[in-house]
Amino acid sequence: MKPMNPTVESVPEMTLDERLARTCADFQAEIDELARTYRKAKSVIYAWWLEYCEDCRNYDQSPVMSEFVVWYRSRLEEQP
Repeated sequence: MKPMNPTVESVPEMTLDERLARTCADFQAEIDELARTYRKAKSVIYAWWLEYCEDCRNYDQSPVMSEFVVWYRSRLEEQP
């Protein structure tokens, strides 16, 4: 019989693309628009969003897309 509460090790880790696919359609559209505008992969933008969200948690703030764009503008505008 399988345990009722599987450990983290027993659950396969999702890719960033899989995690993004589980978000709401409006949020995905925002990420997609940023990816097109700045010519970055959606997974890269989403990874930066998650990093930004973690920073917001550390400072007891709520993540806001417009603030994210301001905070990450230099990264977004970097050319490959």
